[in-house]
Amino acid sequence: MKQKILLLGIFSALVINAAPFAAAQVPVSVSGDFLVNLSPEAPAPNDNVTATAVSYSFDISRAKIQWILNGKSIASGIGVKTVSFKVGPAGSLSALDVLISPDSGGNYKKIIEIRPLSIDLLVESSSYVPFWYKGAALASPASQIKVVALPNFVFEGKRLEPASLVYNWQINETVRGDLSGKGRQSLSYKMPGASGTEVRVSVEISSPAESLQSSAATVIKTENPEALFYERKNPEGLLTNITFLEKYVATVSVTDIEAVPFFIESANIDGVKFSWTVEGISVKRSSDLPNILEIKAASAAADSLISVSVSSIKNALSAISASFTFHAR
Repeated sequence: MKQKILLLGIFSALVINAAPFAAAQVPVSVSGDFLVNLSPEAPAPNDNVTATAVSYSFDISRAKIQWILNGKSIASGIGVKTVSFKVGPAGSLSALDVLISPDSGGNYKKIIEIRPLSIDLLVESSSYVPFWYKGAALASPASQIKVVALPNFVFEGKRLEPASLVYNWQINETVRGDLSGKGRQSLSYKMPGASGTEVRVSVEISSPAESLQSSAATVIKTENPEALFYERKNPEGLLTNITFLEKYVATVSVTDIEAVPFFIESANIDGVKFSWTVEGISVKRSSDLPNILEIKAASAAADSLISVSVSSIKNALSAISASFTFHAR
């Protein structure tokens, strides 16, 4: 999951957590006789933003308000307590001045600095998927996952090198000091052994002087591995566009059935063990490849239940069983 994170500040940098799974610090302005709230609280680069002035000290609807963005007045008038504008790209500075003169007297001013930063979180799993599969390898029970933070921190037009930043990682709200530190932009973690378990991984990233700071978070869920059946033909090869639970063939045919595992804990197919049965009886394979079963329809029963058990050689918790019905006609 990719998370877009922004940094906002008042006069100087102020941390705002903008990951979908992180609570933002509000209100944006915390001094004087009025507050300024932003929506979204932590804008992404090039976002449209709505700023609203709020006061519990005076009637803001009767006050004269002026909004100035980067030195240019964008709205003013009595009771103009809301304004919309667009922030710039990552690392740019949007300075919002808010000037308020209540009808009861006095003048108040706030300067809000919005400096968008972004963080992408990439999640990798050690689980197996075939090379032709276009999707991502999902985390499975007891699989090893790796989370990589890709920060885009820009200050005064210069992008800060990820290796120069400080990373503070948390797993399920627990700070992992052993996995944190300067330049440690990735985290490796072994997922729980139960399917459906969620693990929340978050990171706070700051510049060495802590003048820039932001955070991101993602939730990773363990999914059950599975095995699907495909037919292999010559000269076409594996027919990956069709999987089946029933297979009809002519009685004179010879059919190669390939069991393909998804998300089992293994770096490659050599780390996976396959055991085939026909009607509950273990069978020897004719093929040298353990995940392929050659079936001669003439010698098979008219209707046979064919099953395969698939397990990871290095992880006993990562195992699958699947079956299909073979019909010879």
